[in-house]
Amino acid sequence: MWRCVLVFLLGACCSGQIEQVAWDTFSTKTLYRWAHNETTPDINAEYNEVLNGRLCEAVHVGMVVRHGARYPNNRGMDEIRSIYTRIKNAKSPALYPELDNWQSPYRLALENKLNPEGETELRILGQRIKRRFSRLFTNNGKWVSFVSSSKQRTKASANSFYQGLYNATGDCLFGGGNQCNPPTGITSSNFAPFELRLNDSVIRYYDSCERYQKDVVDNPAHMVQFAKYSQTEEFINIAKSIRSKLVLPGNFLFSDGKSHGRTCIL
Repeated sequence: MWRCVLVFLLGACCSGQIEQVAWDTFSTKTLYRWAHNETTPDINAEYNEVLNGRLCEAVHVGMVVRHGARYPNNRGMDEIRSIYTRIKNAKSPALYPELDNWQSPYRLALENKLNPEGETELRILGQRIKRRFSRLFTNNGKWVSFVSSSKQRTKASANSFYQGLYNATGDCLFGGGNQCNPPTGITSSNFAPFELRLNDSVIRYYDSCERYQKDVVDNPAHMVQFAKYSQTEEFINIAKSIRSKLVLPGNFLFSDGKSHGRTCIL
């Protein structure tokens, strides 16, 4: 029987309750490591499971994985620079002196690309999956298949996941052409194929969906509920808490909270 692991890399997050995680830490851009307090799961931790009095063994694993942490887009970079400028101009000289000579590390060439934190989290995720289902890799994962969108962040994420899964280095699925090096003792003939299939029609299906473009992308009304929430007491208290804990000036706007959160994962 073929034992297959199929991995999809995309820009939306879908998860099932496979293990107990801190779900209250999740948001749209939560780092994987923030949701786990154990960095190394037990070997074959989820290979066996008793269901209805019978011992079952995994024969196939299918995953839908969000890309790792990425750099902000150009608009996000402008928002971060705006927050910095306003804080710097309003703060006292003794407060946050390290901001006086701060230079933004975000350049347009890095827009939306996977960043080093994202590479690390996908590599660790690959290591975790390998440990949890190691018996599925008795043939070194010859039947593993990777499918990604055409975006750099998802292709680079697939490469980092591959490195973690096989303890490999280099550009195995995507990158600048550095040689892919599998672990010592494993030859290319019995190693997982160095192939990344791109399929935007499946992974980014909404790009070609006219209704999505009409009802979401081109429709400002779809954010009405968020706008209403931003005026609630709960939301306002969150912004006040951020401002108070970080000793931020009064011109730290409620809308800055989103940019602030984005900056924290970079």
